[in-house]
Amino acid sequence: MRTAIKVIAYIWILGAVVAVIGASTLDDPVMSFLSGLFFAFLGILGFLVLAWANRKDDPD
Repeated sequence: MRTAIKVIAYIWILGAVVAVIGASTLDDPVMSFLSGLFFAFLGILGFLVLAWANRKDDPD
């Protein structure tokens, strides 16, 4: 189960990185900044999910 969560978290983080790069190409600088901030926040959530899945307190 944790392996599936880890794979999903890695895809989530990769998608957030691609979205931040894509947001930087928007014409409106305010929307570019806000979109980049939002997707960076989602990337941080992905890292938190990955850290949760890698915890050592509970064996599978």
